[in-house]
Amino acid sequence: MIQALLAVFTASLLGSVHCVGMCGPFVLIASKATTNSNYQHPSSLTKWLPLASYHFGRLTTYLIL
Repeated sequence: MIQALLAVFTASLLGSVHCVGMCGPFVLIASKATTNSNYQHPSSLTKWLPLASYHFGRLTTYLIL
């Protein structure tokens, strides 16, 4: 039982490092549009479109997999 728990813990730890390395830059780019105080477009749709696109793409990919 301990071996199974250790295997799950190790896989989770390595998986989280993989997620941060692979998806982290996409999240930073998508969220920059919503947090940048110098952003020129006051439209709510324009401001949230990159973040919504990221989440829609992520959802679509997970559903396909």
